[in-house]
Amino acid sequence: MEVRRCGVHGLVLGDDAKCVICRRGDAVLEPPKTSSDWPIVAVLAVTALGLVVSFSVWLSRNVGSQQPMKEEIAVPAPPPAAEPALQLEQAARPTTVREEPQQPQAVPSVAEPEPEEDDAVVEAKKRKVPVTMFMTPKCSLCNSARTFMKARGYQLRELNVESSPTDTVLLKSVNPAGTVPTFDVSGRILVGYDATILDQAIANAAKKVR
Repeated sequence: MEVRRCGVHGLVLGDDAKCVICRRGDAVLEPPKTSSDWPIVAVLAVTALGLVVSFSVWLSRNVGSQQPMKEEIAVPAPPPAAEPALQLEQAARPTTVREEPQQPQAVPSVAEPEPEEDDAVVEAKKRKVPVTMFMTPKCSLCNSARTFMKARGYQLRELNVESSPTDTVLLKSVNPAGTVPTFDVSGRILVGYDATILDQAIANAAKKVR
């Protein structure tokens, strides 16, 4: 038996003389049935239009009924006319003005800055500062400190702790370690020698010298 084929698609024909593709083309899809929403839309539109018209009427009535309010200005009543005799008596009286005594205002005191002293004055005061050095003859730093003090012309009192037990006790009272050199610059104790620190301590002590 000869197989029949579709003249369009070349596929085998079925009992209805149609191939698969032709059979699919014959099927018509029915559109889904949907309910019409036009009545609901029409009702909502009519309702909205009615609300707009009602609001417009209410607004025109309320706005048109309001009238601008005029401000009432209270005019004071004129004072009663005084009798002529009383007016003349008041005019004859001298007008006295009582002056209140003014309280003196306190003037804030401003501390005047101290004038800066001349370098020569500062150096002269530094030479008046008493400096005590606890030392030993074999201490190289003690010798350097001695040279620095003499070159500047500063006062220097040397206490040899090796030759004087009393000076040793005094040294340990200010420096329990008992190391040298130890300086007493007008009551300030410096342990060890540093030329800058020592000179600054003498300068600070010189500010108290009058």
